[in-house]
Amino acid sequence: MANRRRRNKAKKGEGLTPYQGKRRSFGEFKCPQCQRRWMSANSWANSGQDCSKCKINVYPHRQMRLDNPGGLDKSDPTKRHPRELCQRCREIGDFCGRREWTGFYAFFAFCAVFAFIAFFIYFPSALPSPHAEA
Repeated sequence: MANRRRRNKAKKGEGLTPYQGKRRSFGEFKCPQCQRRWMSANSWANSGQDCSKCKINVYPHRQMRLDNPGGLDKSDPTKRHPRELCQRCREIGDFCGRREWTGFYAFFAFCAVFAFIAFFIYFPSALPSPHAEA
């Protein structure tokens, strides 16, 4: 019943998709024109994916958290995400699944630079001498 209410809310203008968070989710899609069904681990709030046959934008009718897809996850993790069919990928101009990791990579890069600088502060003898002969 809660899922039905959430779907109805999405149809009443509170959002185009059942999930309204900021993170990526697992989505189930069904094209209203050709009835083709697909699932994607790259589903976002208020973003759709184009049907590969009809080329019309389809919003997911069901979305679940990635860490708990509730039996929905029957996707192949080795399969390529079709960026040309993904509304979110087209909007950001890059693979939409990469955006979630941006904060992690920025933090990792900061730590690496910090460690590099700290190493030479504590071990200045490891730096090449400016007067060393080549």
